[in-house]
Amino acid sequence: MKQLKQVLLFVILVMLVLVRAQPLYTFYECVDELGFPVPCVP
Repeated sequence: MKQLKQVLLFVILVMLVLVRAQPLYTFYECVDELGFPVPCVP
């Protein structure tokens, strides 16, 4: 359980770093099949 929590925190941290590194992709509204955030296309 403890290890799972650490992995989740790491994933969140990586996501935050990626969002800060790529300001154009800060706001994601859609998710693809794998659960990754992707920009929505109309």
